[in-house]
Amino acid sequence: MKRDELSRLENQLLEEVSIEEPWRLVEEFSKLVRVSSSEDERKAATFLVERLHELGIDVKVYEPELYLSIPLSAEIGVLSPRERSIRAKPPSFSASGSVEGEVVYVPSRRAKGTADLFDMKIQSDVDVSGRIVLTEGLSIMPQAIRHFEEKGAIGQIAIHPGKRIHEGIATSIWGTPTPENFNTKPRTPLASVNRIDGEYLKEQAKKGDLQLRITTRLDEGWKKCLLPVAEIKGSKEPESFILLHGHYDSWHYGVGDNAVGDGAMLEIARVFNRYRDSIERSLRIAWWPGHSTGRYAGSTWYCDQFGVDLAENCIAQVNCDSPGCRWALSYHEVMIMAEAEELCKNTIKDVTGLEATRVRPVKAGDYTFNNIGLTSFYMLLSNMPKEAAAEKGFYAVGGCGGNIEWHTEADTIEIADREYLLRDIKVYLATLLRVLNSEIYPFDFRRTVTESLQYIQWYSKESGNRFDLGPVLRELSSLNVNLEAFYELLLDGRIQREEESVKETNRVLIRLGRILIPLAYAREGIFDHDPAVPTPHFPDMILARDLRGIEEMNGEERFILNQLTRKRNRVVYGLRQAGEIVRDFLDTQS
Repeated sequence: MKRDELSRLENQLLEEVSIEEPWRLVEEFSKLVRVSSSEDERKAATFLVERLHELGIDVKVYEPELYLSIPLSAEIGVLSPRERSIRAKPPSFSASGSVEGEVVYVPSRRAKGTADLFDMKIQSDVDVSGRIVLTEGLSIMPQAIRHFEEKGAIGQIAIHPGKRIHEGIATSIWGTPTPENFNTKPRTPLASVNRIDGEYLKEQAKKGDLQLRITTRLDEGWKKCLLPVAEIKGSKEPESFILLHGHYDSWHYGVGDNAVGDGAMLEIARVFNRYRDSIERSLRIAWWPGHSTGRYAGSTWYCDQFGVDLAENCIAQVNCDSPGCRWALSYHEVMIMAEAEELCKNTIKDVTGLEATRVRPVKAGDYTFNNIGLTSFYMLLSNMPKEAAAEKGFYAVGGCGGNIEWHTEADTIEIADREYLLRDIKVYLATLLRVLNSEIYPFDFRRTVTESLQYIQWYSKESGNRFDLGPVLRELSSLNVNLEAFYELLLDGRIQREEESVKETNRVLIRLGRILIPLAYAREGIFDHDPAVPTPHFPDMILARDLRGIEEMNGEERFILNQLTRKRNRVVYGLRQAGEIVRDFLDTQS
């Protein structure tokens, strides 16, 4: 579709967007505690499916069995210096059981923003063997849990930064476990406490005389859940689709996380379905269970079952979590892969008049499709401005537009904002339309390569040049030259606009993503899932950064150099394949 035609259609769709449908869902979901596999979650899915049917939208309902861990209770009993009880919650996938022991405090720094939430922030190497660890954190991050268990800790307590205790999940296993990773889930009881109780425990632990008991109970095992997937078929290329998705399960009433997103997706389905004859490619919309108690179990199940279809036909994946929340005036931490940056920033500006700041997507929030190589944008969208959050004394959380009621009993209907939800729905809708109906996909992989060059140059510098990253840099530079020629053809309009030529151009863009995105975001294979821990850019090359602190030519360095050599081969080969794809296309245009 030509740009002027697209603009006219976009204006029609934006005028069609209403708050009534999504707000009706928000109000309905605000009465349901949608813990996965619960009756309330099933009621929510039934409401969604019935409403989709009433709107005349095709929907399939799957019923996967997911491996979930549902927290039931945690108790912390101080045994000495003075007996007392401390209110606590266990995270999902804590071990059930009871331990007693001495408490040792291990400092940890606070997260500065959403993108920083998932890093391990331990600042000390205290001896924790045979002890219970006390540290700060929104729950305890899986890396830290594993670190302390390997050091011999018998239990762990996380001090949360506010008066409320936030629900969380303690495993790094992405989705349903496999035989290879099942034993990496926590083996010890874990609990979280609020700041006031945590400060008391910290003070006693520093004195060296704190003894306590942790008792946790969780319901872990296989649970049946409903997974609705709606589809609006494209009128010209129905086989090609965007996957729009978000979770409908919740902690407690979960209005900001994620009833607002569920309502947004329902309204987007309604509007696109009404204009389905004008939509050129297909839109698939999925509502996931198992997000909060299964580490993205619903989206992982879907990826496992339909992985080949996604690899062959999916244009992009778009996550919808926590839009339209109270006080969310800003777009300063929008997760976007580099190739979609211009698309997303321009759309946000056009729809809202506001500037957006891109951050590199973290390994979290149903970004389940990196290994396949899907261009991805959005996760959390609008947020509270940093200055406003600071004035309110808020700390970083992972949703609800920055409201600290996230993952607590207080995430109720007051967290949603009708005006901002309507605005964010329009941002999602316009961005989707610009991909679904663009003649050529609006992805610029020059940005992807430029970002990669910057990271590899930094790794080389940090390594003290003790590993030769030259082959990677040369392939990236060569690819960049070819991409410049490719996009020059696009911008000049010199690529033939016959239907088959346009399709071939788009196939080039998809194939580039299938190569470059896994290299930049994943360690495992195409249909595997990396763990839910921070993944650096070009993770195969990150070990080079660690060489500076290792004595030259000792055994450890030799092992690292050997591993890096193998990983470099994978990267160089992938980049060379990407370059050949572009060169072959350019040859057909000459």
